Amino acid sequence: KAHYTHYQQRIQGLQRDITFYRQFKKDEWQEHYQQVLQERDNFKARLIQVQDNNPQLLGVTMQGLLKGLARNTGVSVATSEVPELTGNRTQEWTLVTQALEFSANANSLMNFLQAVNNAREYLAVVKLEVRVSSGNMLRGTIKVTGFSNLPPPEKLVESF
Repeated sequence: KAHYTHYQQRIQGLQRDITFYRQFKKDEWQEHYQQVLQERDNFKARLIQVQDNNPQLLGVTMQGLLKGLARNTGVSVATSEVPELTGNRTQEWTLVTQALEFSANANSLMNFLQAVNNAREYLAVVKLEVRVSSGNMLRGTIKVTGFSNLPPPEKLVESF
């Protein structure tokens, strides 16, 4: 009888362990799932937002973002090209690339680059050309990209 009782206690212990590990796995999965949702929400929050979700305004919005950052950091924007809009294969995302010609001193340029890096929207400098002008002034061209989850305008044919 003692052997049977010991055997039964061991089975009950194994059943408790199985229940514990099933719950542990479920809790771990739930925690991981919540982390994934949080990362998704953080990513979506950093996408370029456009008034009325109008894809035609993506370029104007990107120009406005960069010109505002430049103005706030003391960088003068001489000219800006028409932004490049590139859709992905499913046409659910648009990569927006904006080129600007600028003039600034070294501190202002560094502050501008930091502002681009710290912007609410996910922006990335993909090209930077700088040359020294008269005095301590720098002139150059910068290309910055960002993403939107809006489909690109219908006339867009490029895709990545």
